[in-house]
Amino acid sequence: CEALIRDFKQQDNGLLGIRVEGGRRFRVREAGVQKDQLLVADVQWLQELPDQPLGEEDADLLALLEALAEHPMVASLDMGGQAEGQQALSNQLAYLLPFNEADKIDLLQLDDPGQRLDAIQLLLDELQGELFI
Repeated sequence: CEALIRDFKQQDNGLLGIRVEGGRRFRVREAGVQKDQLLVADVQWLQELPDQPLGEEDADLLALLEALAEHPMVASLDMGGQAEGQQALSNQLAYLLPFNEADKIDLLQLDDPGQRLDAIQLLLDELQGELFI
């Protein structure tokens, strides 16, 4: 997705710290590297499906997000730990949970937030199964 710069400041180590918020989603059609090493791409902007309200079936995942929000590292992200609909809940969990990069990409490529929540639950079930083997 596009990254919208929301805040920035110079860090003590001299690096620039940037806080971004995800914006519109897209698919990369073609990508390349310019002579100055700048990455450029031709993208297709994706239409978002209308967000669906959270239902009873989402209660456990919402509780998980609220629990994650209490962790100091997550709290420092200032994400709020709240979700108004399935889109926000699925996006925040996909970002915060310790899934591997390929799984995160697969999740975020799903257009339907309800399907994304179902896929997150399956990944959580797999993680839980691995912990008890």
